[in-house]
Amino acid sequence: SPLPSRHEKPFFEKLKSMVSAILIGSFLTGIIQGLVGGVGFAIAGIPNVFFWTAMMAFASFIPLIGTMLIWLPAAIILIATGDYTWGIFLLIWGLVVVGVIDNLVRPYLVGGKAHTYPLLTFFVLLGGIFTMGFAGIIVGPMVLMAFMAFLHIYEIEYGKVLKQ
Repeated sequence: SPLPSRHEKPFFEKLKSMVSAILIGSFLTGIIQGLVGGVGFAIAGIPNVFFWTAMMAFASFIPLIGTMLIWLPAAIILIATGDYTWGIFLLIWGLVVVGVIDNLVRPYLVGGKAHTYPLLTFFVLLGGIFTMGFAGIIVGPMVLMAFMAFLHIYEIEYGKVLKQ
């Protein structure tokens, strides 16, 4: 790296902590979304709830549409078979409860473990997903951490000048 050796170690430690935060945050978000989606499935009377809960947890790793790939067809099938009440319930549950978890919990978990602001992490995750797709979940926050690390290095190098 072109950085002086005294700055390399802290820089790479920050990047390592961000990767760890992304993986742990994404994993925990998947578990939470799967469990909440499974609760909705259980309330609606969907058979094999544990299987669909696990599928929803795995699908949550797909950006934007992940869990929707599981709960939307279930809601459509319920409505198509004439069970309008539970089909509409599942649509609302999926959009309002399960979908919001991804937008609120993931930035909070990733930002909290990486010591960044959750709102900033939310925007970075969204920007990364929109620009790069699935890879944006990893690359977006890493760019944020690299930027923050560079700002920290700048502050160390020019701190005395900046205070004057």
